[in-house]
Amino acid sequence: FSASPEKSRASGAALYMPATRLTVAKDIIDGKLNGLMSMVLCLEDAIGDSEVAQAEKQLVCQLQELAGTVERQELAAEAVPLIFIRIREASQMQRVSEALGNALPFLTGFIFPKFQPANAQAYLETLADLNKNLGQPLYGMPILESREMIYRENRWQNLMTVKSLLGDYRRLILNIRIGATDFSGLFG
Repeated sequence: FSASPEKSRASGAALYMPATRLTVAKDIIDGKLNGLMSMVLCLEDAIGDSEVAQAEKQLVCQLQELAGTVERQELAAEAVPLIFIRIREASQMQRVSEALGNALPFLTGFIFPKFQPANAQAYLETLADLNKNLGQPLYGMPILESREMIYRENRWQNLMTVKSLLGDYRRLILNIRIGATDFSGLFG
């Protein structure tokens, strides 16, 4: 299974859910999410700090269940939406990727929350390292949603720094998103 270029470009709106959710695979297998193009399993702000380890385990179990169902030909690979993981930190990409094992091809990529010059290099280098030995790409989707990226005093410099960094990893960046909810909160 791999995301076709057409499907990769059509990520569209994403259904976000906490990575602690117990029915992700079942909902896909049972057809409850038919027509969904992409989903995000969140390890960041949708779960509490004390839930991270359990959420990582649950996420791995859900994707392994999907992989097994497709392998047994009980579900067509095309019925699986693009799946992204919203991470907390760059090291989480490596940890989750290793734990996924044979289910890794069902992961389309990672979402980088609060993307800014301070964390961009770590996210991008880790993503590039993960892609070195894969047959299909894992993509990154930075989200610009922090005060460093919106406040006028530093916005231009930070945007230009991010633009430069992203240019070096362009082939691995599916798209760049704007965190309107966080920006709205910053502006009250």
